Amino acid sequence: EFVLLLLFLPFSSSSHSRNMVDVLSEGSLTPPIKNIHHSLLMIWIQYSETDDKRKFLNKLYHSEKYQKTLAVQLQNLGTNDLDIPLINKPNFYKNNYITSKAYYETEDMGLAAFILPKGCKIEMHDHNMMFVNSKIMKGKVRIRCCDLVDGTKFYSQIDNLNPHRYEDASISEEDHRLEAKLVFDVEMSAGETLYLTPDRGNIHSIEAIEDSVFFDVILPNYDPEEAERNCNYFFEDPSTLNGRQEGDRVSLYFATCPIHMHFRQLE
Repeated sequence: EFVLLLLFLPFSSSSHSRNMVDVLSEGSLTPPIKNIHHSLLMIWIQYSETDDKRKFLNKLYHSEKYQKTLAVQLQNLGTNDLDIPLINKPNFYKNNYITSKAYYETEDMGLAAFILPKGCKIEMHDHNMMFVNSKIMKGKVRIRCCDLVDGTKFYSQIDNLNPHRYEDASISEEDHRLEAKLVFDVEMSAGETLYLTPDRGNIHSIEAIEDSVFFDVILPNYDPEEAERNCNYFFEDPSTLNGRQEGDRVSLYFATCPIHMHFRQLE
């Protein structure tokens, strides 16, 4: 079985991310999660007071001190800290639901765990203008990441684009092809961590090879009030799905939220 623990910074209560994976109700924080929350809260205070937020985040995420601090905190985070009693019970995964549990959720910061039964997949989606740190807590997942060749142009035009219906595999001339490059397509197991930035691996999918759970750190979080920080989905052209090497060409289409992804919340 696999568990990947996700930590989001921040995680807006009205966030469009609820459309990606419906967030579970908040619960009490275990000491390791409290430590992560405290560290990120201090960072968020500085972030909220700076004028050039992107420059601040870039400097932060390339800070050796920050990376070491977060790495140690994530390393100390175990599956028992998720406070999900059924997480090791096989029957808990006998469905096609993506389950989530929120530990802390405000417009500034959010912490959540996501549980994926074997075969379940969170389809291609973005974290535009966000940094993401994830830890695989249990099981094994396949993560496929890519970047738009001209992301600036796409996001500047997004309000005028009609999303492709995800469940419709056919491509018409009216669909807007987005050229992208594959960053990596890898399998990750319990204990491994993933780091995505606004400029590298920002668009990605997560598929559970085994029963899985993951923990994320997102900074800043989705915010539907800011056009640049909505959660957007993408449909990959079947002709490019076989690409597995860094730099391989990928064709994406802006898409609706996939209705075949089923979500549930934990109390």
